[in-house]
Amino acid sequence: METAKSGDVLFEKAKAIVSLANTQELVVFYGWAHGSDQKTVDWNEEHGGDFAKFLECAKAVDAKLLYLNWAPFEEFQIDEALERLEECIASEAEARTEIDSLPSRHDIETYRDKVGVTAVLDLAFMRGEIVHTYQCFADWFQAFEDLTDALERDSNENEDSFPEHVVDKSLVRKWATELANHTKFGAARTGDQREFLLETIAGSEIDNLPVGDILARADSIYQFELKPKEEDRLRTEARRLREEGLNINAIAVRLGISKDRASGLLSS
Repeated sequence: METAKSGDVLFEKAKAIVSLANTQELVVFYGWAHGSDQKTVDWNEEHGGDFAKFLECAKAVDAKLLYLNWAPFEEFQIDEALERLEECIASEAEARTEIDSLPSRHDIETYRDKVGVTAVLDLAFMRGEIVHTYQCFADWFQAFEDLTDALERDSNENEDSFPEHVVDKSLVRKWATELANHTKFGAARTGDQREFLLETIAGSEIDNLPVGDILARADSIYQFELKPKEEDRLRTEARRLREEGLNINAIAVRLGISKDRASGLLSS
C-alpha cells in the first residue's frame, strides 16, 4: 500500500483493515463489490461497532474474500463546487432572491488542502447473493458535503421547470471508459482538464454528450479499476529497478514520479 498523507485517517484505517484481515486469513481484493443489480445490506457502525466487528461477521459466515476500496478527495470536486456556486449566485441575483443561505467561496476553498486525502472507504464481503457493506466517510468530507448540499438544493429548485434529466447509460459507459483509459487522465486534476481530454477524444461529438455524467463515471472507473492496476505495475517496476541497484532518486526519475511515492511503492 502507498504511503498516506499526514493526517489521512481513513488511509490508516485501510492499512489496519488489511493487517487484521491477514491475521484472520481473509484475502483482500482491492476493488468494488457493489452493483445496481445486487442486493446489499449496510453495516451500522453506531450499533455494531467498528470494522473489526464487521470482519468478525465475515469470518463467522466463512467469507474468504474482502473487497476493499478507498478514494481520495479530488481537486475537481472543489472546482465543480465553485462553478455551481457561481451559477447559483447568478441565478438568484437574476431572480432577485436572497443568497445568504449559500456557502461562500472562501468556505469552499478551505477544503483545497484536503486534496489527496482519503475521503471515503468501502469494505464488503459477499454471503450468497447478498453484498454486506461497511462504508466510512472522513468527518471533514461529510462537512464538505453538507456545505455544498445548499448548492444542489438551489440548483434543483431552479431546474424544477425543466424536463427530467435522462441519461443514456450505455453512452456514458462508452465515453467514460475511453476517457478513464486515456494516458493523461490520472495526471488531470481538475474538472476543466478532464473535460478538455474528453473533448480531444470526442471531437465535435462533445456538444451532444452528458459531460458531467461521463466525468463522474470516468473518475469511478479510474479510481476503482485502473488506478490499483497502475499502482501494481509501478510497484513491480520500482522493485525491479531496485534489484538492478538504482537508488530511490534514480527510480523516481525513471518512473516519472516523486521520490516519496517511489519510497512508498518500495515499502508497501
